[in-house]
Amino acid sequence: MASRVVKYFYSKLAAAAYNGGSYTLADEDEVQTVQIEVPAGKEFTLDLNGKTLHNTMTTHIWNADQGNWSHFTVRGKMTIKDGSPAGTGSITPDPNDCYAVDVREGGHLIIESGSYNGNRTSIYVHEGTAEIKGGKFSVQQQHPTDPYGYVIDCDNTNYLNGTAKALISGGSFVGFNPGDCPAEGPGTNFVIDGYHSYISDGAATPKVYSVKQN
Repeated sequence: MASRVVKYFYSKLAAAAYNGGSYTLADEDEVQTVQIEVPAGKEFTLDLNGKTLHNTMTTHIWNADQGNWSHFTVRGKMTIKDGSPAGTGSITPDPNDCYAVDVREGGHLIIESGSYNGNRTSIYVHEGTAEIKGGKFSVQQQHPTDPYGYVIDCDNTNYLNGTAKALISGGSFVGFNPGDCPAEGPGTNFVIDGYHSYISDGAATPKVYSVKQN
């Protein structure tokens, strides 16, 4: 008799991400206390729907020994957007905990809108590609080397060999200039050809940078 593997999920959202397809956040989905995986070979589209996805100070996700870095880890393909009229959807881990989203093992992340408030780093690419077309990105816990220098970050070795990519064509970044940042060495430019970064709010502390077409 063939054996059968039964996989249990912490939440409906975690099950949806693992199985692929589309999902719209509801109030009941806002608190997520484990890392959610989009596995290799699956495609998943998430609509934040104006909700704030977060965990709590008693349910930290970060565990480097177990490979738990973020609210979402993407090994397949994930698209995130916020379809709410007010545009208030966000992924906001508890302060001093984890990143918002990471990409690994050749995954592909596309961000169209929404807010992403990580710790030290908001979006991290270990191996794969993050396409940022819109959204707002910031950090709560600041990096000890450069407080806002790693809002978007890649694994250094994989960035240099071309297997980790951040491709930015839109969005706003608090304290972080995606066209000239220290993430992969001084002067790192994540902005794709035909676009440029500029200061969109110079009165803010820290300044806000945005990206638009030339």
